[in-house]
Amino acid sequence: MPLVLNSSSITGLAAVGGLSARQTGEVLQVVNVKYDTTASSTSVGTIFDSGLTASITPSSATNKILVLVSSNGVQISGSSYGKVTLTDGSNNVLTIMLTPAGYTNSSDESVNSISTCFYHSPGSTSSQTYKVRGVLLSGGGPMSFQTSTSGHSESTITLMEIAA
Repeated sequence: MPLVLNSSSITGLAAVGGLSARQTGEVLQVVNVKYDTTASSTSVGTIFDSGLTASITPSSATNKILVLVSSNGVQISGSSYGKVTLTDGSNNVLTIMLTPAGYTNSSDESVNSISTCFYHSPGSTSSQTYKVRGVLLSGGGPMSFQTSTSGHSESTITLMEIAA
């Protein structure tokens, strides 16, 4: 349909590129955050933020949020156990257990990268905040994020609003 302009209206706008109705599965917005400051804890049972956090406000309550996380330099001492959680601000939506498998000496450490994705249905148009957190479950720690033998490493979180 051609674009028609007269004194009272414009018709045919759907034919202009980018102005058509949203399609299911279409990416509507993207938020990407990089973080490279080391975060660490030695307190058993205390939840702490890795510093990796991002927020997005869905344009419709029916839309979904695709959360992509690459948390690098996750370190835990050889005799400790911990877990990493992805939260949506109030709920743990994903939990990953950390153990330094194969290590027997308490001075050994395990440095890992954790990459994961989660398809979330917030059911709201309120701002959604996603955080990567850790908790040392046993041992003396420390448990750290964004650490490496060279000092620190960069982690990222990407949020994509997907039309439903």
